Amino acid sequence: MFIHYEKPRLNSSKMSYINLFLKTELTCVPKLLKNYLGNYYNNALCNGATWVFALWCVLHIIFDKVVDAFLRKVRYKEYVRLRLRSSLWYLGFYGTALIYSGAALAQSEVELFNFKRMHVPSGSDLPMQVMLGYTLISTFYLHSALWEGLTKESFVAMFHYLFLFTFLVSSYILRVVEISFTLTALIGLAQVAVEFTRSCYMSSNQDNLLPKLAVGSFVATYIVVIPLTFIAPLGIKIMSDYPNILLLFLFFNLVFWLITELYQSVLSKSVNHWLYHDRDPESENFRQCTNSLLECSLFKPRGDVSYNLQILRREIKARETKMMSLRKPKNKGMVAIKRKLNEKRLSESSDSDSEKSEDGDLKTRESTEEETAKKTV
Repeated sequence: MFIHYEKPRLNSSKMSYINLFLKTELTCVPKLLKNYLGNYYNNALCNGATWVFALWCVLHIIFDKVVDAFLRKVRYKEYVRLRLRSSLWYLGFYGTALIYSGAALAQSEVELFNFKRMHVPSGSDLPMQVMLGYTLISTFYLHSALWEGLTKESFVAMFHYLFLFTFLVSSYILRVVEISFTLTALIGLAQVAVEFTRSCYMSSNQDNLLPKLAVGSFVATYIVVIPLTFIAPLGIKIMSDYPNILLLFLFFNLVFWLITELYQSVLSKSVNHWLYHDRDPESENFRQCTNSLLECSLFKPRGDVSYNLQILRREIKARETKMMSLRKPKNKGMVAIKRKLNEKRLSESSDSDSEKSEDGDLKTRESTEEETAKKTV
């Protein structure tokens, strides 16, 4: 009996601290929601989401600084540091999200593919750990959208994460949070394989069997598993049994996310490399290409300072060779003109020397004749 009464006491104290933390307003967003949308959206979950979003931003900045300092000390190149920082960050999140979603599904707190019977629970039926996990995942997607758009200027990736964030928010408003955890588990399974492959590739720089297996698992998950076992049944169920505008918005938001994901996937990058990229360093497409098909499909084109300087040197060298090739015929004409001028000057100088020698001979003759005339007199 003691244990029976002690556990609720501990849980109630923990819940009071959690509620106090979540009710603390960090920004003006809760007040705006209260003024324009009412008290329903101005709750502890919204306040906690603003706190968690700020924590994600601070944590990402600290993570980048610490990892970059460590990799710089180990003497990794700049582009390797940039790729490893991004891969390790997303590997940590997707690995944690996969473990959390798998544990939640295994404990039957959420049901796998619950959209097939579309049970709509109330907010009180959701466990607190499910709500906290949902808040962490949704705010991470929002943070990733702003991070990719502002720091990396990757607008396709920004819209990709915005579609995920909108999908999670819509599923919460419609009280079908289970499908968000199911999608998170599937995405985490594919992204863990890809990010782990990227990290191993950049740290070892060896073209072995592991990257090919990871890329194959990514393609299978996003082309076969998610469309056939998740998007298609969800769309059929919504359109046949639940003709709701919000549910249709949820479905098409998910479709747009899949389109952006396939657009920037390793499959589309490998096809783009095979069609348009060239391995010849002197070709025009060399700037957009890296060393191999696997590296070009796994990573974005390099944009670090050393690579840009290398491109600049190559362009300067090509421009100099082009200018030299254009100057060659002009130089030959100038040499010919200079040769003719020199010949003309030489001929004029020789003529003047001969005239001067003739004048000198005449003068010497006249002087000798005068001297002989004087002697005879």
